Amino acid sequence: SASKTTVVLFKLNSAQIAASYHRPLDSVAKLMKANRKIKLQVSGYTDNTGTEKHNKVLSVSRARAVAFYLLKKGVKRGQIITSGKGSGNPVAPNDKEHTYLNRRAELMLIQ
Repeated sequence: SASKTTVVLFKLNSAQIAASYHRPLDSVAKLMKANRKIKLQVSGYTDNTGTEKHNKVLSVSRARAVAFYLLKKGVKRGQIITSGKGSGNPVAPNDKEHTYLNRRAELMLIQ
């Protein structure tokens, strides 16, 4: 089946999940608990502000924040793979209007 990607956006220099993402993440958790064979790849990203070393750590923190949220909802640890990609692979220009789109975690279900 086709992979569906869910994106969680973050504030500048933050790995805190905004309340507006609780409902979509709860849906992901429900699906994963219903089918324990499903795995989830969570990749964290940053914009290009700050050093690459800092961005790498922040991107890992963002991916882990999503994983921790799902674990608290009953998803099994073995179902989640996390990685931090730093500021690599931007989905938008790093300008004043669009850079927030790069501060994200991407969740991809793997069957």
